Amino acid sequence: MNYIKLLEKQAEDKNERLIKYSVFLDGIVTHLNSNKFKGEENGEIKDWIATGDILKMISEFKREMYLTEGN
Repeated sequence: MNYIKLLEKQAEDKNERLIKYSVFLDGIVTHLNSNKFKGEENGEIKDWIATGDILKMISEFKREMYLTEGN
């Protein structure tokens, strides 16, 4: 394979991974903006988050990132 074609393929692969990562991170943002974390009608503030959920999402992201970086 021509060196320029190889570089183009590597750039394309990296761009695809970045898009995949961006979609995943958008999912985390959507989760954080979900009703689960909205205030109640009685004025109660629900600004706490389930850290276990976020840690799980980050762990999944890191696992995916490492799996795809090896390819």
